[in-house]
Amino acid sequence: MEASKPDKAALEGEEKGEEGAVEKAKVAAVRLAPAMLIAMRRLVAVLELLNEEIAALDAAIGEAFKSNELAKRLAGIPGVGVLIASLIANLYPDPRVFSGAREFAAYLGLVPRQRSTGGKTRLGHISKMGNRNVRSLLFQGATAVLWRLRDGKANSALAVWARKLLAKKPFRLVAVALANKIARTIWGVMARGESYEPNFKPAMRPARAAA
Repeated sequence: MEASKPDKAALEGEEKGEEGAVEKAKVAAVRLAPAMLIAMRRLVAVLELLNEEIAALDAAIGEAFKSNELAKRLAGIPGVGVLIASLIANLYPDPRVFSGAREFAAYLGLVPRQRSTGGKTRLGHISKMGNRNVRSLLFQGATAVLWRLRDGKANSALAVWARKLLAKKPFRLVAVALANKIARTIWGVMARGESYEPNFKPAMRPARAAA
């Protein structure tokens, strides 16, 4: 049997129905336009004001950064820019408050919690202690660094380390590990009073004498 041909009247009715729906939508849009324009103008004004405020704050931070030697040294660390360096230098100017790099990273909440089950120690999620803003900025910086390193072009020790982890761990987990590494490096730069050295290796602690 041949397939029945579509009814001409039905097709014309559908077309008219679609045209009617479009016309109704146009009418509704015209009716809403004045209110929408008022709301959009207010939103644009608020956004413009925010942009001006952000620009002014960026300029102020930039000027303060120029006269802060510690912040300038910290800014050389991968993942640490002017904003993070300025924040760290003002919040934690004295590294002696912390016993070491690990304690500094732990203070910022960038070390995993430890759980003991069945005599085995397992690492869980990061503790998220300390300053949330600093931790968030370090994570964002670490994420940006990872995106640059994952293409395989860089051959630095950090790039090799990051790519090895990325080969077996999720990106976000590696970003947290890198944020921890950045925090430890920040403490090291502050403690040594020197600029960041990509190939710096901390001296090994002397072995304790047997009792």
